[in-house]
Amino acid sequence: TETAGSTGMIYLIIIGASIFSYFVTLSGLSESFVESVSGWGVNRFVILLMLYVMYLILGSIFDTVAAMVLTLPFVFPLILNLGFDPIWFGVINVMVIEIGMITPPIGINVFVLHGMARNIPLPTIFRGIVPFLIADVAKLAVLTVFPDLGKPIPAFSPPTPSETQARTNFSTASAPSPAKTMLDSGTSAQRPTSSSGGSDMIMTDWSAPPIPSP
Repeated sequence: TETAGSTGMIYLIIIGASIFSYFVTLSGLSESFVESVSGWGVNRFVILLMLYVMYLILGSIFDTVAAMVLTLPFVFPLILNLGFDPIWFGVINVMVIEIGMITPPIGINVFVLHGMARNIPLPTIFRGIVPFLIADVAKLAVLTVFPDLGKPIPAFSPPTPSETQARTNFSTASAPSPAKTMLDSGTSAQRPTSSSGGSDMIMTDWSAPPIPSP
């Protein structure tokens, strides 16, 4: 019964958030939000840090899917406008919300664990998650500094003009010249095979063509 009630509550949150995001997109409120934040004139990483704090708070009190559905109609256009990779931000977004779910003093996952093990005091559970919290924050910092590590396929830079020219020169040098191709085709004529001695011999006619008389 408790599982069914929790599942139904999560689905109600998701349905309400989906309706909310649809009307936000329809009203053009997300575009106004992006223009307002872009007019602040601050560094884009300052705005990213503010988003981290916002998602930490939301992750403490909301389900992951509900927090994303509620905020992405505003945040995703802002991320694109700031020049961040959307795939990288998707990974970061989930990570920050999951960190918020174990962050004191709210940490919804901590209270779920306490409800499953009533004999363990809540302060003990909070002390136990500290090493995992530190590891998650360090991982978040690494992925922020090196964003390519957070992508399923790292981004490869296109070849430089010098590399393109080198590949072109190599292809040109490897291709046979027209004169050599004509020579090979002119000397590939073969005489009929001879079966003397029980073995086949293939002889090539190397004689020059006859010179016509004047």
